[in-house]
Amino acid sequence: MSVVNVTEVTELAGLQAVIRTLITAAFTERLPEVTVDVVFHRGWNGGWRARATVSGRAPLDFAMVRTADEELLALPVPFPDGWRRRGVAGSHGQRYRANAAGAIERCEPDAR
Repeated sequence: MSVVNVTEVTELAGLQAVIRTLITAAFTERLPEVTVDVVFHRGWNGGWRARATVSGRAPLDFAMVRTADEELLALPVPFPDGWRRRGVAGSHGQRYRANAAGAIERCEPDAR
């Protein structure tokens, strides 16, 4: 796996639908047929975040970041241990996760 440099998304205009889709996909591949409510807010550092709520579960925050090749990611913060093996999909289809040190890395294609 290779560590990927990411930058916070500081301008959300036009990206809400893509981010909602990424967050919803992250939940529905783990919990089929759920409704996900997503609310956007600014993080302490000026980057955009989202709080996702699924009925019957605690809310989970996501950081909106992008890679050097402009792939958008919605990364859960903190990254749940149960999600680390599979990671989450980015807007271009590549999968990412946080390693034990907290760095973002690409997942192997067979990590599903």
